[in-house]
Amino acid sequence: MAHSLSGKLSDQRQSGSPKSMWAIIVLAGLLTLALLPQTGWLVRMQWASVLGGGNFNWTAQWPSRRQPSSLSDDVRVQIADAVAGAAKRYHATVLDPRVQAMHDLAKQYPSDPAIYGTAVLYAMSGSVFCNRSAEESVLAYKNANAQAYFENKPKSASPEALAAFDSDCLAGERLAPDNAYFYAFRSLGLFAQHRDKEAIAELLTAGNKPVYREYWTGEVAGRLRESEARIGGRECIARTWIYYSTLFPHLSKIRDLARLSVAMAIRDEQRGNFEHGLVIRRACRRLGGLMRYSSTSLIANLVGIAIAGTSGTKPDGATPSGYDKMTSDQKDQSKASAYIAYLHGIGHPEEAAAFNAERQAGLQVKSITNRGSTLTQSDMKRLVYVAILWLTSCLLIWNLFASILFGLIARLAGRTSAIRTGAGLSPGGAATFLRIVATVLIVIALGGTKHWLAHGVILTIQNLNMFPPDCEADEIHWTSLLYRLISIVYVCPAPMFVALGACLFLRHGRPRSVAVVSALRKSALPLVCVLAVSYAIIVCFTVRLEETANRHMDRTLLHEGRYYATELHMPWPPPVE
Repeated sequence: MAHSLSGKLSDQRQSGSPKSMWAIIVLAGLLTLALLPQTGWLVRMQWASVLGGGNFNWTAQWPSRRQPSSLSDDVRVQIADAVAGAAKRYHATVLDPRVQAMHDLAKQYPSDPAIYGTAVLYAMSGSVFCNRSAEESVLAYKNANAQAYFENKPKSASPEALAAFDSDCLAGERLAPDNAYFYAFRSLGLFAQHRDKEAIAELLTAGNKPVYREYWTGEVAGRLRESEARIGGRECIARTWIYYSTLFPHLSKIRDLARLSVAMAIRDEQRGNFEHGLVIRRACRRLGGLMRYSSTSLIANLVGIAIAGTSGTKPDGATPSGYDKMTSDQKDQSKASAYIAYLHGIGHPEEAAAFNAERQAGLQVKSITNRGSTLTQSDMKRLVYVAILWLTSCLLIWNLFASILFGLIARLAGRTSAIRTGAGLSPGGAATFLRIVATVLIVIALGGTKHWLAHGVILTIQNLNMFPPDCEADEIHWTSLLYRLISIVYVCPAPMFVALGACLFLRHGRPRSVAVVSALRKSALPLVCVLAVSYAIIVCFTVRLEETANRHMDRTLLHEGRYYATELHMPWPPPVE
């Protein structure tokens, strides 16, 4: 008898050994993924975001937590932080709160032109604009929509805002004397103050500078650096969200500058001063060419092309015959031909050649842009694949966690005499078992209130008018517990399917409670192993896609247009001398 009992125990140990070995292997694999620098940040972030306590949110307001101390000396991060918190720290005055934030930051970093460039950028989002409709309206080709645009422009900016804007531009000119950015926008501010001679002089200076460098990139770089420091890695969806949420308020203002400058040139030409008008047009064309070549965003490149085209608008104030009946391409060709003929007529064939070369360069950039749309679609598809892998990973984590919990509950239930003997739970015992399961689900639901997937399910139910109307999604009360339980059932189907399968197919004459407990207990470890291996494989694929997407994003941030041109094996048009 003793020998038989010893043999049974030995067989149990031998049969349990492979299970323990598999459990150790799976646990070691997950720990390895969590500790490797290539995958660790992703594993930690996914587990933290699923099981609660994670701070990752693709659409959250930035910054969401305290800034890491390691970034306290990074000027780009300081710019991004100041812009993000400006609305809360500063009262609205004639100056935009973000401009006020830059002025305070400039006291700490007085020699960094990026701070003044950012102040100039956000000043043009509302507090600084130039309304010279009477002069600009000469550019309209007898078009009601164009005339309405000039008539409906806002009124002039306040003198205080214009004075601060001029001071920021002057500081930028002092710190970055080769950059046309500050000179061009100071010209706009001077036009807004009706200091036309000084404004034209600034424009001419801008046209002679070797580079046009914008300063929206400093804030974006700071936000990316801060995000990477908090996450511990470079998550491509978060980085893409940051990049594509960037605004460019200055681009519409620099087009205003081009229109007003050419309007001044037309005024001079109508007075017979063709040479001075040409000087203004040439400066405008060169400024547009600098933007077309140097700006790192493709939209700014296209705005530069438009500015260069504006430089050839209505030479001598004349309108081509039959203009209203032309197509868009015909209008562009007609305007260019008229301007080139005008330049030859006043004895400047060299400027005609330069204008035509700039126009051809612009057409080449537009061709790159049109063909590059396929690259954009590929990048977006890659992000969709990453998001799908993320969703799958989080579902696997939830199922893995739920399988462990339900396996432990089943093991505890299996120790009861009713389950051991096969008699099954009494109604009272079944009710107690269900209370335990419900308690576990409630704890998971309450702990996962901020979990993004459960949050999405709640919002979906709310949109279907199935949610209490007075219950905000960010402040879930106990009345929403039912909906959170629904979301938990949605993301934890594996143990639910095991229990359902046991009830339907694995009873073998046993009570349902015995079949369910037995199935959950026996399937827990194999299910956890399968889920863990699946998760590890998906993490490897996710990291590989993340790295590919980040390489493309880095090249986009460096220079979007040149990235497209390189991928399409096309040259990026150089500046026209």
